[in-house]
Amino acid sequence: AIENQEGVGKIAYNASKFAQEVEHNIPDPTAQNINDVSSLFGGGRYIVSSADELVKLKDMYKGESNITIYLGDTIDMKDVENWEGISNFNGTFDGRGHTITNLNGSQGLFASANNATIQNVGLENVNIKNTDYNVDVGGIVGHSTGITIDNCYVTGDISVDGCVGGLVGCIGDEILTTSSTTMDSKITNSGACVNLKDGSGTNMGGICGRVNICHNSIEIDNCNVAGELQHGGTVVGSVLYHTSSTNTLSIKEVSIDMVNQNRDTGTFFGYVSNSSVGQNFITLENVKYTDKSEHLSGNLLKYSANWLVAESQAAAQNIINIGVDKSMVIIPYIDLTNGNGDVTENLLEIYRNHAGKTEINENNAKSNIAKKIAEFVTSDGLSELANINKTACDILKEDYKYGDGSNTDYEDFIKQIILLAEGDEDADLTAGSTNHAGYNNASYNFAISTESQIIPKDELTIPSIATIEKTLVAAMIMLGSKKEDAEGQAREFLSKYDVDDENDRAYLANINNILCKYGNNDEDYYSKIFDLYKAVQKGNKYEEYDRIYPYSYNITISEEDRDVEITHDKVYVPNYEPVLDWNYEDPKVQEALQKYTLRKIGIKIIDDTQANSATWLTNMINCGLAQFAYFDINSAIERQDDGKCKINIEKMNVENTSVANETSLQEIEDSANIKKAEATYEADMRKINRKETKIDTQLSTLEAERSSIKTEKDTLKSVAKDNVDMTFKLFS
Repeated sequence: AIENQEGVGKIAYNASKFAQEVEHNIPDPTAQNINDVSSLFGGGRYIVSSADELVKLKDMYKGESNITIYLGDTIDMKDVENWEGISNFNGTFDGRGHTITNLNGSQGLFASANNATIQNVGLENVNIKNTDYNVDVGGIVGHSTGITIDNCYVTGDISVDGCVGGLVGCIGDEILTTSSTTMDSKITNSGACVNLKDGSGTNMGGICGRVNICHNSIEIDNCNVAGELQHGGTVVGSVLYHTSSTNTLSIKEVSIDMVNQNRDTGTFFGYVSNSSVGQNFITLENVKYTDKSEHLSGNLLKYSANWLVAESQAAAQNIINIGVDKSMVIIPYIDLTNGNGDVTENLLEIYRNHAGKTEINENNAKSNIAKKIAEFVTSDGLSELANINKTACDILKEDYKYGDGSNTDYEDFIKQIILLAEGDEDADLTAGSTNHAGYNNASYNFAISTESQIIPKDELTIPSIATIEKTLVAAMIMLGSKKEDAEGQAREFLSKYDVDDENDRAYLANINNILCKYGNNDEDYYSKIFDLYKAVQKGNKYEEYDRIYPYSYNITISEEDRDVEITHDKVYVPNYEPVLDWNYEDPKVQEALQKYTLRKIGIKIIDDTQANSATWLTNMINCGLAQFAYFDINSAIERQDDGKCKINIEKMNVENTSVANETSLQEIEDSANIKKAEATYEADMRKINRKETKIDTQLSTLEAERSSIKTEKDTLKSVAKDNVDMTFKLFS
């Protein structure tokens, strides 16, 4: 529906074509005309077809969720004065290809909308004015934490004092708490042909005045923007990050034909900021920009103090991909007069880390590097600068160890930086960098950031000399020194350092760091603690940096001394918190304390045999020779300010009881009687079993005799029969 007219800001929207492109879905048959209802309910479906009905919807709506509104016709709002927008909308607004014209007032169609969808509606010839600095205003929506806008457009004038956008004033809460609900947002297939005026600084954008990316993603896809912009960004006024999560802003297929009247703001974004943590991704793909205001001049983005800071110094990783014919690469700040700036600082940091010297002439090294960097500040040299800085950032980020032979590109690059810093004018910074990063003029556009990102020195306070001495003595004792020897050697060793010298303060900071790491059983520091130990014993000054450099930190020494107890039995605690002799939560410790406490107040502890004799215990208690009681050891433990504990007998909670109340004694007696009965029963059963076995044996013998007799009887019968038969044969 977008028709490009001749001249800047002359993009117009063809309403009839827009309506034809929308599929006219017939609303739900259950949808009611807004005039036929007296109140709205969640999940309801309603049809709005006139200005009066739209006003009625605004007045009736009280935040009902999942509501759906259909436009039944084009609406002319010319007779409605001071339109204030529908607030807190939570549902779907489907224009069905219709337009709302001549909207006048302090807000766009919606003052605020959360988890809402607005689609298929055009707002033509809006005239919005709002002088409240704290109010967000947009042609479609003023403020939203989660919004989907599809196939919508706005034309007209918007003049406000607060945050303003052609389509949306602000997306996302500026400060997001852990309990806040976050929702992704999308603006697709939409556009704005508007004139934006009077907004608050950079919070003015052709599509959106401000996006606050907090644990979520925002996508702008296939949109067009045209008109005049007083200041801010042609796409988004300001981009702000406020959380440590991964956040994304994606802008694709956007056509821009807007005049930006302010030279100090960026072309696409008026301002970009990020938190110091998290991963923040901005992607611009196939963004077409027509700039007839002659304000482009290479300044594509307005950067905040932490934007695209050198990766070796930034906790955040901010990745940007700008597609304007060629991908855009932003090189960190370089002073065009002398070459000083962020790139030089990155190379100087590599020299510090890999020069292999305890002391360097930093001023000369920086001057030598800056002079070489200045030679690359030409149209053809920017790609080389981008490669140099990218390789430097990768080395710093990966904490690469020079000389291990794992990466020849890195080796060559670091070698050339060392040569350059030490005065070799022929050092080649492109050695290794081009192969590693791979930027070239054919595939990329390059621009140098207009603001320096050099991060000042961090503030670091280390313990007092007296405290460091105590911890050093503690470590030496753990390594085998006698206490008196360790104390004298440590005192003599530390006297060699001048606390007014920044290098000596850095050495002391690193010594303290090694002691702390060793005290925490960090195996990586075992070799370093032995090197330090040898230096102390020999009386040599230990001059080593372990990630704490005088050029990276402003180091101060605490005036407060902390006591560090030194014994062979205690574990050395490097952060100077009191060491506990006992773990009072350990059951074995509690058992020992119980026995100790009982003996201390004159209670005899009986052995297991006596404890298992219910009769003996009962007799002892009934005769008054013993007392039956419970006590709680925890009630007697008093924790001191230094972390130790002592036993206060007077506070021990003792509760008396008696044999009559203590049923466990009877249970023990019953248990003993049962065991005796069970033993007697088992003995009787064994006797019965033996008798049964004897009887079985006798029965078996008798059975054998009976069988033998039967066999003999059968034999006699057979012989007698044979004799009878033979006798009959003889006589016959």
